[in-house]
Amino acid sequence: MKSRMQKLSYVFVIAVFALSAIVGTAYGAPEKELLEMQTQLADQAKALEEMRATIDALTSDKESEVSFRSPFVFSGNKASSVVLYGHVNRALLAADDGNDSDVYQVDNSASQSRFGIRGTIKVSDDLMFGTLLEAGLNVNPSDSVSQENPRDNGDSNFTRRHVDLYVKHKGWGTFSMGHGSTASDDTTSLDLSGTYLAGASAVSDYAGGLIFYDKNLNSLTGVNISKIYNSMDGLGRDARVRYDSPSFGGAMISGSWVADGGGDVAVRYDGELADIQVVGAIAYARPSDTSDTVKNLYDGSVALLFDSGFNLAFASGLQEYKQDRADDGTFYYLKLGYKAMMASFGETRFSVDFGQYDDNLTISNGVARQYGKGDVIGAQVVQDIKDFGTELYAGYYFYDLDADISSYESIHALITGLRIKF
Repeated sequence: MKSRMQKLSYVFVIAVFALSAIVGTAYGAPEKELLEMQTQLADQAKALEEMRATIDALTSDKESEVSFRSPFVFSGNKASSVVLYGHVNRALLAADDGNDSDVYQVDNSASQSRFGIRGTIKVSDDLMFGTLLEAGLNVNPSDSVSQENPRDNGDSNFTRRHVDLYVKHKGWGTFSMGHGSTASDDTTSLDLSGTYLAGASAVSDYAGGLIFYDKNLNSLTGVNISKIYNSMDGLGRDARVRYDSPSFGGAMISGSWVADGGGDVAVRYDGELADIQVVGAIAYARPSDTSDTVKNLYDGSVALLFDSGFNLAFASGLQEYKQDRADDGTFYYLKLGYKAMMASFGETRFSVDFGQYDDNLTISNGVARQYGKGDVIGAQVVQDIKDFGTELYAGYYFYDLDADISSYESIHALITGLRIKF
């Protein structure tokens, strides 16, 4: 038996045609107007038929088999295409600071939970306009939760990631304007291991809020992992104007100017050398008023992937500070990985890494401090489940701080979780 809504839709279609016939006969509309009305009525009938088909599907006994072919995101511009995307990335972070241990529910800051809308307008084969709106969700970020604050959402539940527009030309390059990645962003994070969800050069992403315990004072200090382990990854995302050149043999040049006067340049490469996949980047940044501490920044990274599945990544950086008598901050990072199709449903990836982060400078209560040298050792595994857009991961890090002033306990951190994309 058909539902009441189905019957109403049939009656409505019949009524529309009947009313059209009556109006056309009564007023003797000109032939041109009649043709226009017939076209409109045909369009309406088509739309109503699609509505009826959807209602039939929803009320059928096989609701679980219904697949919606119509898009759920509609563009306000007929010339554009729109894509809604995002993912949720949740994990458990188990940590031991040498005095106590705890487990935290976190959002993995290495790939923050987010959603976005991407719009593109293809003007020609060579020219395209585009927009990008993307927001991150702050629900206990893994780089912020701590022994003193296990539920840290920051100042807001949302992070402004991208509010950006761009014009891309095949021969002239890409011009971008808005809040988005600067030219030097991600220049120390290049990695072909596929394990960055559990370990990368930005080692503070996974447990950055955890506080070191002073074994002499028998108390937590004011020093957390983020204050020591700085991957110096360019100027990040900011309000900027950016230009990217076309790719020449796999190489491209980028430059950006930040709203407060800072700027940066970067050179990237993505290609193959002797059957080895290679990605690399080097960058120079002058933050100007966008930073209270950094005067000049030099950084870069390179990653190699061999046919065997083995891969290497290396990153390094140097910061010159504005503060007098401050030592330059430096870091280097090395990763060795392996990945293979060990299961039919997706790739399995393994890696181990090591890094040394020295003389990072931070300002607290108006006082500039450099705390010493931090070493880190880690191991990671990621299992991809390709058909379901899901990745399972686990990563372990051992953070050790060597300082002249205090004697700190090392921190052990284990993060396990999954990311589901849509």
